[in-house]
Amino acid sequence: MSTLGLELSVEDSDLSRILISTTPLEQKNVDELIAVFQYFDTDQDGYVTFDQAVLAWRAAAVVYSTSDLRSYGHRISKHQWLKLCSNYAQDEANSMFEKDTFLIMFQSMDVKRRGVITVEALQAFFKTTGLGTTLEQTKILAESINRYGIGDTVTEEEFVKFMLKRSEITKINKRQRGDREEQNDGGHNSESSVDVTQAFGFY
Repeated sequence: MSTLGLELSVEDSDLSRILISTTPLEQKNVDELIAVFQYFDTDQDGYVTFDQAVLAWRAAAVVYSTSDLRSYGHRISKHQWLKLCSNYAQDEANSMFEKDTFLIMFQSMDVKRRGVITVEALQAFFKTTGLGTTLEQTKILAESINRYGIGDTVTEEEFVKFMLKRSEITKINKRQRGDREEQNDGGHNSESSVDVTQAFGFY
C-alpha cells in the first residue's frame, strides 16, 4: 500500500484502517494527510515541531486549534497529528471543516483582503448561490448579524459565526421535519424566488 508514491509502514496502515472505520475520513483523506505530514517532517524521524505541525495543518486545509498541541510539548508524532486531524473531522459540535468552508467563502468575496465585505458584495455572492435576495433584504440580514447593528458591512468573524449558526439550525430543522418539506415541495420551488427569511431561518 502506498500514499501518493510514499510507502506506508505497518503502523501507518493499521492506524489508517482505524481512522477510516471510526471517523469521517476516507482513505484518500488519510493518504493526503500522511503525505503532508511527511513533507513537513524534514528530518524524517516521525515527528514535527509545533510550528511544523501548524504549517502542515494549513497545507492540508484543516482548521486546527493550537491549544491542542500544548500537551505534546515541543514535538508531535505522525500518529498524534493524524489523530488530531481525525478529531477535527469528527467534531461536529465545533463544525471544524464547515468553518473552513465558510472562511473560504468569505475570502472569495473579500477580494481586497481587508477582512470585511460590503452588503453589495454579500448580495452578489448570494446571487451566485441561487438565492434571490434584494439589496434591502441583504442589508437587513447584515444588520442582524453585525455586532454593531449596522448593515453596511460584515466582518469575516461575523460571517463565519452566522453561517455556522445557520448550518446548525438547518440541521436541527431537517432532523425535526425529516423529508416532509421535500415531499411537499415536490422540487418546484424556484431558487431565485427563495425568501431570505425562509432561507436563513432567523433574524
